[in-house]
Amino acid sequence: MSQIASKPKTYPFTIRFTAEQKALLKSKASDLPLGEYMRRSLLNEPIEAIDLPKDQVKLVASWVLGGIGQSRYAEHLGSIAQSAQQGLVILSPEESAVVIQACADISAIRHKLMRVLGHRKAANDY
Repeated sequence: MSQIASKPKTYPFTIRFTAEQKALLKSKASDLPLGEYMRRSLLNEPIEAIDLPKDQVKLVASWVLGGIGQSRYAEHLGSIAQSAQQGLVILSPEESAVVIQACADISAIRHKLMRVLGHRKAANDY
């Protein structure tokens, strides 16, 4: 039997940041996952962005876009928003704002993924 080389065991470490501190870290991390950026920074390891081949980026983008479509989140959120507008569901102003923001976020994510895949405009933009 051949032994497969295993990665060393890792241990989680929890740390709290303010929203401003987290936003600053995210901007510094650029394309790196935030945890990876922080680990490399703390351990003085080289910080370079992940360089994926274009085909792999498109594959990931299409996979994520397909997941969004299959989840039907946008459709369900749209139904909630429409029901609220018709008075069938009563939402507080805060809840309404969250639903509206979630719809906008999903739309923005979808639009960005479509751009990554080479589409100048997302389907709903026509």
